[in-house]
Amino acid sequence: MMGMIVVNNIGPVDNPPWFLSHPAWDGFTPADLVFPAFLFIMGMAVPLAVSPSRPVRSKNLIRIVALFGTGFLLN
Repeated sequence: MMGMIVVNNIGPVDNPPWFLSHPAWDGFTPADLVFPAFLFIMGMAVPLAVSPSRPVRSKNLIRIVALFGTGFLLN
C-alpha cells in the first residue's frame, strides 16, 4: 500500500528519481512492479479471509460494505 501511495503521489517534481518515474513506452522500472505486487498480495489474502466451513461470514460482508461505503463517500 505504501508503495502505491509513493509511486502515484510523488508531488510536483519536475525530475523524479529514476525508480519512481514510469518510462515513456518501452522500459521497466521498480515503480512498474508496485501494482502487480499489490494484486498478488490481495489474491493471496482472500483465501486466508475465507474459511472452507463458512465461506462467507457476516464479518466479511460488513467489512465489504464498510469499505465500499467509505470509498463511495470519499469520491
